[in-house]
Amino acid sequence: MTDEQGELPFTQSVPDPDQGWVLLAQRGEIPEDEGLARSIGETELALFREGEQVRCLQDFCPHRGAGISDGRVVDGHVICPWHGWK
Repeated sequence: MTDEQGELPFTQSVPDPDQGWVLLAQRGEIPEDEGLARSIGETELALFREGEQVRCLQDFCPHRGAGISDGRVVDGHVICPWHGWK
């Protein structure tokens, strides 16, 4: 159940990680067209928001292995902040 902005209310319990769900961020915490770094254990992740769409990727650019969470979203593509690769 979410509020009018699509956010989980703070009074609701966070989904149980043992059941496969982990709350990484509220939608409003993820900057529009920019990345946000999060991790689950040893796994580094990059969250991106374009409008109401949120995507989660491994925080790793396959081009040169750099972190991609400092990248930006342009026309639905994540652009690497280091090399401009998408």
